[in-house]
Amino acid sequence: MSGSSSSGRSYMGGLSISDEPEECMEIKGSVRVVSPTMTYFSTVLINTTLEVVLSDAIVVLLNHETGDEVGSLNPSNITKLKECLEQGYKYEANIYNKDGASIDVQLTCIGKK
Repeated sequence: MSGSSSSGRSYMGGLSISDEPEECMEIKGSVRVVSPTMTYFSTVLINTTLEVVLSDAIVVLLNHETGDEVGSLNPSNITKLKECLEQGYKYEANIYNKDGASIDVQLTCIGKK
């Protein structure tokens, strides 16, 4: 029974192509904003929804209304998030907490372009 697994699936250190769309849709969770833009920080409102985009290989948050950069994200799954953004998946981040100089957002996938 060499080379088989009890689950019937073999893992070779990566995802199969068929698994990627599901994995991109499942990227979500609480993330702290890195380096929030101070001009925006003073006007941050809880429940504001921000657009998540890739800019020069950095995942940044943009204000939907003004297009201003709010800060960046660096979640534990940053590499996968970047891959999914490059593949056309869209994400948004909802501000749920502002404490001192910190902003926390809830990251959610909203589909593919």
